[in-house]
Amino acid sequence: MKRAQVFDAWLRGRSFGTLVAVLYLLFAVVAFVTGFVRVGLDALLGVWLPQTVDSMRLGMQIFGAMLLAPLMETWLCQTVFLDYVAGTRFFASRPRTVFALSALCFGLQHFYSLGYIVYGCAAGAVLAYAFVSAGRRARGFWVTAAVHAAWNCTVLLLHRYGGD
Repeated sequence: MKRAQVFDAWLRGRSFGTLVAVLYLLFAVVAFVTGFVRVGLDALLGVWLPQTVDSMRLGMQIFGAMLLAPLMETWLCQTVFLDYVAGTRFFASRPRTVFALSALCFGLQHFYSLGYIVYGCAAGAVLAYAFVSAGRRARGFWVTAAVHAAWNCTVLLLHRYGGD
């Protein structure tokens, strides 16, 4: 059995909380690694993230980043692609293509700069994996949205209170 299959088998028998924690850590590792790519590309191209986060009030940040964005993006990028598009006749025999389209859709929603799109595609792949590993449908939706919300909460707290 391949390593990925062993990991998948291990994930399938776990509780909701364990799934969220393990997938959150996987998300953090991918974000850390791709963060270097994002920062490098942004520095190379001279493109920086607009400082909209600083100008938004905390309530709007919490509502948008930890509730609205995870729910909407999980529905669009994972549920629509990995449940509905994957079920069409054309894509039924092309699961890798659907997986890649899901990740690309997530990445393109984070179009602050080229570096963020690269980072977003990698993060989208992790969230697509979370969705599939958690069993798709309702459980996959909520696990993926929880991982996404937890990550957004971490980023928001680090941005606001992490200092320089």
